[in-house]
Amino acid sequence: MRGLVHRHIPHIVSATCVVPALLAAFARTAVLGRYTYTVNMYKGDIMYALDFRPSRVCPRNIHVEVSDDGNTIEKVLFFGGCNGNTKAVAKLVQGKPVDEIVELLAGNQCLTRGTSCADQMTIALRQAQAEARANVA
Repeated sequence: MRGLVHRHIPHIVSATCVVPALLAAFARTAVLGRYTYTVNMYKGDIMYALDFRPSRVCPRNIHVEVSDDGNTIEKVLFFGGCNGNTKAVAKLVQGKPVDEIVELLAGNQCLTRGTSCADQMTIALRQAQAEARANVA
């Protein structure tokens, strides 16, 4: 199972310290299957969030948030892996178009693994993008 439902308050607190009372106070979340739509009450943005379990890389989870139309990367968080490098990748892709980042980083390899953190992130982004587009009303 690659996707996991993850309730998250974007841009307010980190993914590891979400308190249900804060979720109720600051964000409204609708769960659709394994995925989550989150409305940020401060910004009024609707984002599509996906937790992705990568394979053959060090991070144990990659959390991606894309705009409701699936075109823009809102946020990326890596859990595990090379701390400095994954934070840098996450900062560099924030606010960029999903298609541009996927084209640039898909197929990137780390040593002899046949994939990399960036390559796995592109898979997560494509999944989130497809689900966001499929669920747009």
